[in-house]
Amino acid sequence: MSSGERVASAPTRHPSTVACHTAGVDEQLLSVIRNGEAAGADLRKADLRGADLCEANLKGADLRKADLRDADLRGANLERAKIRWANLEGAYLVGSNLQGIQVRGANLKLANLYEANLEGVDLYKARIQPSDLRRTNLAGVNLQGADLRRANFRDANLAGANLTGANLQRANLRQANLRQANLEEANLHEASLEGADLSRAILRGADLRGAHLNGARLREADLEEVNLREADLEEANLRDANLAGANLEGADLSRADLREADLNTADFFVADLSRANLRRANLAGVNLEGADLRRANLRDANLTGTNLYGAKLTGANLEGVDLDRTVRVGTRGGREQQR
Repeated sequence: MSSGERVASAPTRHPSTVACHTAGVDEQLLSVIRNGEAAGADLRKADLRGADLCEANLKGADLRKADLRDADLRGANLERAKIRWANLEGAYLVGSNLQGIQVRGANLKLANLYEANLEGVDLYKARIQPSDLRRTNLAGVNLQGADLRRANFRDANLAGANLTGANLQRANLRQANLRQANLEEANLHEASLEGADLSRAILRGADLRGAHLNGARLREADLEEVNLREADLEEANLRDANLAGANLEGADLSRADLREADLNTADFFVADLSRANLRRANLAGVNLEGADLRRANLRDANLTGTNLYGAKLTGANLEGVDLDRTVRVGTRGGREQQR
Protein backbone atom coordinates (compact mmCIF):
# COMPACT_ATOMS: atom_id res chain seq x y z
CA MET A 1 0.00 0.00 0.00
CA SER A 2 1.38 3.40 -0.94
CA SER A 3 1.76 6.29 1.49
CA GLY A 4 -1.02 8.11 -0.28
CA GLU A 5 -3.39 5.16 0.18
CA ARG A 6 -2.78 5.22 3.90
CA VAL A 7 -4.11 8.76 4.20
CA ALA A 8 -7.83 8.98 4.70
CA SER A 9 -9.86 11.82 3.29
CA ALA A 10 -13.38 13.08 3.67
CA PRO A 11 -16.00 11.47 1.43
CA THR A 12 -16.76 13.39 -1.72
CA ARG A 13 -19.98 13.81 -3.66
CA HIS A 14 -20.39 14.49 -7.32
CA PRO A 15 -22.54 17.58 -7.97
CA SER A 16 -25.11 15.58 -9.90
CA THR A 17 -25.61 13.16 -6.99
CA VAL A 18 -26.04 15.69 -4.19
CA ALA A 19 -29.29 15.05 -2.35
CA CYS A 20 -30.77 18.28 -0.99
CA HIS A 21 -33.31 17.50 1.71
CA THR A 22 -35.27 20.73 2.07
CA ALA A 23 -38.07 19.28 4.18
CA GLY A 24 -38.68 21.55 7.14
CA VAL A 25 -36.86 24.50 5.57
CA ASP A 26 -38.85 27.74 5.38
CA GLU A 27 -39.85 28.00 1.70
CA GLN A 28 -40.26 31.77 1.93
CA LEU A 29 -36.72 32.06 3.27
CA LEU A 30 -35.42 29.80 0.51
CA SER A 31 -37.19 31.93 -2.08
CA VAL A 32 -35.52 35.09 -0.75
CA ILE A 33 -32.10 33.45 -0.92
CA ARG A 34 -32.63 31.97 -4.38
CA ASN A 35 -33.83 35.30 -5.74
CA GLY A 36 -30.53 36.88 -4.76
CA GLU A 37 -32.03 38.96 -1.96
CA ALA A 38 -30.02 37.52 0.92
CA ALA A 39 -26.84 39.60 0.62
CA GLY A 40 -26.26 41.18 4.02
CA ALA A 41 -29.39 39.51 5.40
CA ASP A 42 -29.88 38.55 9.04
CA LEU A 43 -30.02 34.76 8.97
CA ARG A 44 -28.90 34.08 12.52
CA LYS A 45 -30.00 30.65 13.78
CA ALA A 46 -31.74 29.99 10.45
CA ASP A 47 -32.62 26.35 9.76
CA LEU A 48 -31.14 25.66 6.32
CA ARG A 49 -30.24 22.05 6.84
CA GLY A 50 -29.94 20.23 3.52
CA ALA A 51 -31.10 23.29 1.60
CA ASP A 52 -30.28 23.80 -2.08
CA LEU A 53 -28.31 27.06 -2.04
CA CYS A 54 -26.29 26.54 -5.19
CA GLU A 55 -24.72 29.81 -6.39
CA ALA A 56 -26.62 31.76 -3.75
CA ASN A 57 -25.48 35.30 -3.03
CA LEU A 58 -24.92 35.42 0.72
CA LYS A 59 -22.28 38.11 0.66
CA GLY A 60 -22.05 39.76 4.05
CA ALA A 61 -24.97 37.72 5.43
CA ASP A 62 -25.16 37.05 9.17
CA LEU A 63 -25.33 33.27 9.53
CA ARG A 64 -24.15 33.00 13.09
CA LYS A 65 -25.37 29.78 14.73
CA ALA A 66 -27.28 28.88 11.55
CA ASP A 67 -27.86 25.19 10.76
CA LEU A 68 -26.37 24.49 7.33
CA ARG A 69 -25.66 20.81 7.77
CA ASP A 70 -25.50 19.01 4.43
CA ALA A 71 -26.52 22.19 2.60
CA ASP A 72 -25.58 22.48 -1.07
CA LEU A 73 -23.58 25.71 -1.38
CA ARG A 74 -21.76 24.96 -4.60
CA GLY A 75 -20.46 28.16 -6.15
CA ALA A 76 -22.13 30.28 -3.47
CA ASN A 77 -20.80 33.72 -2.61
CA LEU A 78 -20.21 33.91 1.14
CA GLU A 79 -17.66 36.70 1.02
CA ARG A 80 -17.43 38.49 4.37
CA ALA A 81 -20.33 36.44 5.73
CA LYS A 82 -20.51 35.80 9.47
CA ILE A 83 -20.69 32.08 10.18
CA ARG A 84 -19.34 31.98 13.71
CA TRP A 85 -20.63 28.91 15.55
CA ALA A 86 -22.66 27.91 12.50
CA ASN A 87 -23.03 24.21 11.77
CA LEU A 88 -21.82 23.33 8.27
CA GLU A 89 -21.08 19.70 8.93
CA GLY A 90 -21.16 17.82 5.64
CA ALA A 91 -21.93 20.99 3.68
CA TYR A 92 -21.08 21.03 -0.03
CA LEU A 93 -18.98 24.17 -0.61
CA VAL A 94 -17.25 23.22 -3.86
CA GLY A 95 -16.01 26.31 -5.69
CA SER A 96 -17.57 28.69 -3.19
CA ASN A 97 -16.16 32.11 -2.32
CA LEU A 98 -15.40 32.33 1.40
CA GLN A 99 -12.97 35.23 1.43
CA GLY A 100 -13.10 37.34 4.55
CA ILE A 101 -15.65 35.18 6.36
CA GLN A 102 -15.82 35.16 10.15
CA VAL A 103 -15.65 31.47 10.95
CA ARG A 104 -14.41 31.13 14.51
CA GLY A 105 -16.06 28.18 16.24
CA ALA A 106 -17.91 27.03 13.13
CA ASN A 107 -18.32 23.32 12.49
CA LEU A 108 -16.99 22.38 9.04
CA LYS A 109 -16.43 18.73 9.81
CA LEU A 110 -16.74 16.56 6.69
CA ALA A 111 -17.44 19.66 4.58
CA ASN A 112 -16.37 19.50 0.94
CA LEU A 113 -14.29 22.62 0.22
CA TYR A 114 -12.81 21.45 -3.07
CA GLU A 115 -11.51 24.48 -5.02
CA ALA A 116 -13.13 26.88 -2.53
CA ASN A 117 -11.50 30.26 -1.92
CA LEU A 118 -10.65 30.91 1.74
CA GLU A 119 -7.72 33.24 1.20
CA GLY A 120 -6.78 35.14 4.35
CA VAL A 121 -9.55 33.58 6.46
CA ASP A 122 -9.12 33.18 10.22
CA LEU A 123 -9.99 29.54 10.92
CA TYR A 124 -8.78 29.62 14.51
CA LYS A 125 -10.80 27.14 16.58
CA ALA A 126 -12.86 26.10 13.56
CA ARG A 127 -13.65 22.39 13.39
CA ILE A 128 -12.73 21.11 9.94
CA GLN A 129 -11.48 17.58 10.61
CA PRO A 130 -11.60 15.58 8.42
CA SER A 131 -12.55 17.66 5.40
CA ASP A 132 -11.95 17.68 1.66
CA LEU A 133 -9.74 20.70 1.01
CA ARG A 134 -8.20 19.62 -2.27
CA ARG A 135 -7.09 22.50 -4.49
CA THR A 136 -8.53 24.95 -1.98
CA ASN A 137 -7.04 28.44 -1.78
CA LEU A 138 -5.96 28.82 1.86
CA ALA A 139 -3.17 31.33 1.33
CA GLY A 140 -2.46 33.28 4.51
CA VAL A 141 -5.20 31.57 6.55
CA ASN A 142 -4.96 31.21 10.31
CA LEU A 143 -5.19 27.54 11.29
CA GLN A 144 -3.27 27.89 14.52
CA GLY A 145 -3.87 24.90 16.78
CA ALA A 146 -6.50 23.47 14.41
CA ASP A 147 -7.41 19.78 14.44
CA LEU A 148 -6.67 18.73 10.86
CA ARG A 149 -6.03 15.03 11.32
CA ARG A 150 -6.44 13.11 8.05
CA ALA A 151 -7.64 16.24 6.23
CA ASN A 152 -7.10 16.22 2.47
CA PHE A 153 -5.06 19.25 1.35
CA ARG A 154 -3.76 17.74 -1.86
CA ASP A 155 -2.74 20.48 -4.34
CA ALA A 156 -4.04 23.14 -1.92
CA ASN A 157 -2.50 26.60 -1.66
CA LEU A 158 -1.35 27.19 1.93
CA ALA A 159 1.36 29.72 1.16
CA GLY A 160 2.04 31.88 4.19
CA ALA A 161 -0.57 30.06 6.28
CA ASN A 162 -0.30 29.97 10.07
CA LEU A 163 -0.37 26.32 11.12
CA THR A 164 1.47 26.77 14.40
CA GLY A 165 0.69 23.88 16.70
CA ALA A 166 -1.84 22.41 14.26
CA ASN A 167 -2.55 18.69 14.35
CA LEU A 168 -1.93 17.39 10.82
CA GLN A 169 -1.32 13.78 11.74
CA ARG A 170 -1.71 11.60 8.64
CA ALA A 171 -3.01 14.55 6.64
CA ASN A 172 -2.66 14.50 2.86
CA LEU A 173 -0.54 17.48 1.78
CA ARG A 174 0.82 16.00 -1.43
CA GLN A 175 1.85 18.65 -3.96
CA ALA A 176 0.55 21.36 -1.61
CA ASN A 177 2.01 24.88 -1.67
CA LEU A 178 3.34 25.61 1.83
CA ARG A 179 5.90 28.23 0.90
CA GLN A 180 6.73 30.42 3.91
CA ALA A 181 4.02 28.73 5.96
CA ASN A 182 4.47 28.59 9.74
CA LEU A 183 4.30 25.00 11.00
CA GLU A 184 6.20 25.50 14.23
CA GLU A 185 5.43 22.76 16.77
CA ALA A 186 2.89 21.24 14.35
CA ASN A 187 2.08 17.53 14.49
CA LEU A 188 2.83 16.05 11.06
CA HIS A 189 3.33 12.49 12.23
CA GLU A 190 3.02 10.18 9.20
CA ALA A 191 1.68 13.02 7.06
CA SER A 192 1.97 12.76 3.26
CA LEU A 193 4.00 15.66 1.86
CA GLU A 194 5.31 14.10 -1.33
CA GLY A 195 6.24 16.81 -3.81
CA ALA A 196 5.05 19.57 -1.47
CA ASP A 197 6.69 23.01 -1.64
CA LEU A 198 7.92 23.98 1.84
CA SER A 199 10.51 26.49 0.71
CA ARG A 200 11.33 28.95 3.52
CA ALA A 201 8.68 27.36 5.71
CA ILE A 202 9.10 27.41 9.49
CA LEU A 203 8.93 23.94 11.04
CA ARG A 204 10.89 24.44 14.25
CA GLY A 205 10.12 21.71 16.77
CA ALA A 206 7.57 20.02 14.49
CA ASP A 207 6.84 16.30 14.75
CA LEU A 208 7.53 14.73 11.35
CA ARG A 209 8.14 11.17 12.47
CA GLY A 210 7.46 8.77 9.65
CA ALA A 211 6.37 11.61 7.37
CA HIS A 212 6.53 11.14 3.60
CA LEU A 213 8.58 13.98 2.13
CA ASN A 214 10.12 12.33 -0.88
CA GLY A 215 10.68 14.88 -3.62
CA ALA A 216 9.55 17.73 -1.34
CA ARG A 217 11.09 21.20 -1.71
CA LEU A 218 12.46 22.44 1.61
CA ARG A 219 15.02 24.92 0.39
CA GLU A 220 15.92 27.46 3.09
CA ALA A 221 13.32 25.92 5.41
CA ASP A 222 13.77 26.21 9.18
CA LEU A 223 13.77 22.66 10.55
CA GLU A 224 15.67 23.31 13.75
CA GLU A 225 15.15 20.54 16.31
CA VAL A 226 12.41 18.83 14.27
CA ASN A 227 11.74 15.14 14.75
CA LEU A 228 12.19 13.41 11.40
CA ARG A 229 12.84 9.97 12.77
CA GLU A 230 12.28 7.34 10.06
CA ALA A 231 10.91 9.99 7.70
CA ASP A 232 11.14 9.54 3.92
CA LEU A 233 13.15 12.41 2.40
CA GLU A 234 14.37 10.63 -0.69
CA GLU A 235 15.36 13.16 -3.38
CA ALA A 236 14.11 16.02 -1.20
CA ASN A 237 15.58 19.49 -1.77
CA LEU A 238 17.03 20.72 1.53
CA ARG A 239 19.58 23.10 0.13
CA ASP A 240 20.47 25.88 2.60
CA ALA A 241 17.96 24.46 5.09
CA ASN A 242 18.46 24.71 8.85
CA LEU A 243 18.40 21.25 10.44
CA ALA A 244 20.45 22.09 13.52
CA GLY A 245 19.69 19.68 16.36
CA ALA A 246 17.19 17.71 14.27
CA ASN A 247 16.47 14.02 14.87
CA LEU A 248 16.86 12.11 11.60
CA GLU A 249 17.49 8.69 13.09
CA GLY A 250 16.74 6.02 10.50
CA ALA A 251 15.51 8.59 7.97
CA ASP A 252 15.83 8.02 4.22
CA LEU A 253 17.75 10.92 2.65
CA SER A 254 19.08 9.02 -0.32
CA ARG A 255 19.77 11.34 -3.27
CA ALA A 256 18.66 14.33 -1.18
CA ASP A 257 20.13 17.78 -1.88
CA LEU A 258 21.70 19.09 1.33
CA ARG A 259 24.18 21.48 -0.16
CA GLU A 260 25.23 24.21 2.28
CA ALA A 261 22.62 23.03 4.80
CA ASP A 262 23.21 23.62 8.52
CA LEU A 263 23.14 20.18 10.15
CA ASN A 264 24.98 21.18 13.31
CA THR A 265 24.56 18.53 16.08
CA ALA A 266 21.80 16.71 14.15
CA ASP A 267 21.37 12.97 14.73
CA PHE A 268 21.62 10.78 11.61
CA PHE A 269 22.03 7.46 13.42
CA VAL A 270 21.70 4.66 10.80
CA ALA A 271 20.18 7.14 8.34
CA ASP A 272 20.38 6.53 4.59
CA LEU A 273 22.39 9.34 2.97
CA SER A 274 23.59 7.32 0.01
CA ARG A 275 24.25 9.50 -3.03
CA ALA A 276 23.11 12.57 -1.10
CA ASN A 277 24.71 15.91 -1.97
CA LEU A 278 26.26 17.39 1.18
CA ARG A 279 28.71 19.70 -0.50
CA ARG A 280 29.77 22.55 1.83
CA ALA A 281 27.21 21.41 4.42
CA ASN A 282 27.86 22.07 8.11
CA LEU A 283 28.08 18.68 9.80
CA ALA A 284 29.88 19.88 12.93
CA GLY A 285 29.03 17.69 15.91
CA VAL A 286 26.68 15.56 13.84
CA ASN A 287 26.08 11.92 14.75
CA LEU A 288 26.53 9.76 11.64
CA GLU A 289 26.96 6.50 13.50
CA GLY A 290 26.02 3.61 11.22
CA ALA A 291 24.83 6.01 8.52
CA ASP A 292 24.98 5.01 4.86
CA LEU A 293 27.06 7.62 3.02
CA ARG A 294 28.06 5.50 0.07
CA ARG A 295 28.63 7.64 -3.01
CA ALA A 296 27.57 10.75 -1.10
CA ASN A 297 29.15 14.07 -2.04
CA LEU A 298 30.84 15.56 1.06
CA ARG A 299 33.19 17.86 -0.79
CA ASP A 300 34.30 20.81 1.38
CA ALA A 301 31.85 19.83 4.14
CA ASN A 302 32.60 20.72 7.77
CA LEU A 303 32.98 17.49 9.74
CA THR A 304 34.52 18.98 12.88
CA GLY A 305 33.59 16.69 15.78
CA THR A 306 31.39 14.58 13.48
CA ASN A 307 30.86 11.02 14.67
CA LEU A 308 31.57 8.53 11.86
CA TYR A 309 31.51 5.37 13.96
CA GLY A 310 30.40 2.51 11.72
CA ALA A 311 29.48 4.87 8.86
CA LYS A 312 29.64 3.49 5.32
CA LEU A 313 31.75 5.76 3.15
CA THR A 314 32.48 3.60 0.12
CA GLY A 315 32.66 5.76 -2.98
CA ALA A 316 31.97 8.96 -1.05
CA ASN A 317 33.57 12.20 -2.27
CA LEU A 318 35.63 13.51 0.67
CA GLU A 319 37.66 16.07 -1.23
CA GLY A 320 38.50 19.04 0.96
CA VAL A 321 37.31 17.28 4.14
CA ASP A 322 39.56 17.20 7.21
CA LEU A 323 38.97 13.70 8.58
CA ASP A 324 41.51 14.28 11.36
CA ARG A 325 38.90 16.42 13.11
CA THR A 326 36.22 13.72 13.14
CA VAL A 327 35.56 11.25 15.95
CA ARG A 328 34.41 7.65 16.09
CA VAL A 329 32.25 7.06 19.13
CA GLY A 330 29.81 4.17 19.55
CA THR A 331 26.82 5.98 21.04
CA ARG A 332 24.78 2.75 21.05
CA GLY A 333 27.13 0.65 23.12
CA GLY A 334 30.27 0.82 20.97
CA ARG A 335 33.73 1.81 22.16
CA GLU A 336 35.11 5.28 21.70
CA GLN A 337 37.83 5.37 19.06
CA GLN A 338 39.30 8.85 18.81
CA ARG A 339 40.63 9.38 15.32
